Amino acid sequence: MIYNYLISDYVNQEHFKNYSTVRKKSDLKKIYSDIVKISKDSPSYIVNPTEETQAFAIQLKEGSMSLQETLEQLQNGGLSSAFSYKEVLNDNTKAISTVIDTDDHSKLPEDFSIQIDSLATGQVNSGVFVNADANRMNIGEYVFRLDTEDESYDFNISVTKSSTNESTLRAISSMLNKSPADIFSKVEFDKKHEKLKLNISSSQTGSPDGNPLFQLSDVSHSKGHRGIVATYQLDQIEQMPANSSFRINGEEKSTLANEFTLNNSLHVTMKKTTFNPINVHFVSDSKRILSEMDVLQDTYNGLVQLSYGQNNDPSKLATHMLHDLKDLFSTAKDELAQCGISFDDKGFMHVDKEQARISAQAGKFQDIFGENSNLSSRVINQSKMFSMDPMKYIEDKIMVSYPNPTKEHVANPYMTSIYSGMLFNSYC
Repeated sequence: MIYNYLISDYVNQEHFKNYSTVRKKSDLKKIYSDIVKISKDSPSYIVNPTEETQAFAIQLKEGSMSLQETLEQLQNGGLSSAFSYKEVLNDNTKAISTVIDTDDHSKLPEDFSIQIDSLATGQVNSGVFVNADANRMNIGEYVFRLDTEDESYDFNISVTKSSTNESTLRAISSMLNKSPADIFSKVEFDKKHEKLKLNISSSQTGSPDGNPLFQLSDVSHSKGHRGIVATYQLDQIEQMPANSSFRINGEEKSTLANEFTLNNSLHVTMKKTTFNPINVHFVSDSKRILSEMDVLQDTYNGLVQLSYGQNNDPSKLATHMLHDLKDLFSTAKDELAQCGISFDDKGFMHVDKEQARISAQAGKFQDIFGENSNLSSRVINQSKMFSMDPMKYIEDKIMVSYPNPTKEHVANPYMTSIYSGMLFNSYC
C-alpha cells in the first residue's frame, strides 16, 4: 500500500513536532466516526503519489494535530492550563520580595497591601575595645561557656607568653564560628587607635519570649584573675533580639523572622521599613502564556509555509489550504491585534512581544483562547478537517466521482482520504 512507505519515509521528518498526545479509545472512535460521516459526502479522486505529495500529506496531518493540541491545552481550564498560573507584582521591590511557592495557583491569596513598621533583628554582643598588641590576660588555661535556647557549649583557650589581645580574640572568634551554635563572630579593628574588639551576633532573629538568644559566661580561669568573658566584656548585649512588626490590609502582624508565607503559597521577604503601604497583586503569568503563543505561532506558520511549498509558490501545491488557513483567525483579527498578534499579506502570524506581555497580564489572551472560546473551537474544528482529509488540499489530483447531493450515500471511510490511516501513525 502507498501508506506503508509514506510512514517509513516521512514520519520522522522534522517539519513539525511529532504529535504524541495519548489518546483514549473513545477519542479514536470519535475520529473514526467523523471520518465515516465525512466520507458520505466526499468525492473520490486519484492522486499521483509523488514524494512531494506524500510529504505534504504527512506534514499537514502532523501540523494540524499539533495546532489542535496547542489550542486544546489553552482551552483546558484545569491546573495545567497556562491561564491558571499567576505572577506576583508589588509596588516596591526594594522593600519586599514576593515569590509564588506552589504549583496550585488557586491557593494564592487575594490582592493585599503590606506596610513594614520594623524589621526583625538578632542579638548582638559587643566587647570592649582593647590594645591589639597588649595582653590583658594572665598566662594560663581558660574555659568559657556559650548557652543557647537548646544547647550549651564549652570552649578551652590557652594564654601564653606570646599571646596578645588580638591573637586571643581571633582565637575566640574562630572557635565560636566553627561551633554548631547558630551564631557568628567577627573581630572589629579600629586602625586609627590600633584597638580591636569582638562582636558576636545571632543568626536567628526575633525572640518568642523577649529573652536573649544566647549568653556567654566564664567557667574556669586563673585564681585571683578574671576570666575571658569578663576581661573582654563579651557578655555585654548591644542589641536585643526583636520581632518584626508589619500590617497586612491594616491588620497588625508580627513574626520572628523577616519572611513569612501566606496561604502556604506566597513567600514574602521583608527588606526595609516603609512609610506607606505596598500593594501586592496577582496577574496572569505572561511568560507561560507567551511561551504558548510562541508554540501557536510556530505551528501555524509551519502550516502556512507548508502551503507555499519549497518554491514559495502556493498555486503549485495547496492554494485551497492557504485560503482556509488565512480564514482561521479572521473572525478575531481586531482582538488579536490588541494582543500584539498580526498577520502579514502572505498569511504568516507575527507576535509583538511587549504588547503581548501587557495583554497577557491583563487577561486578554484568556478571553480569546480560554475556556468556551469560540475562536479556538472554530480553529480546532478546521484543523481536524486538515488532519482527517489532508488530500483534499492537494491541487494536483483527478476527480473520479462526486456524490449526488439528493441521495443518501453509503459510508466509505477509506475513500475519504487515501491517507486517513495516517491519523494513527503515532499510536502504531
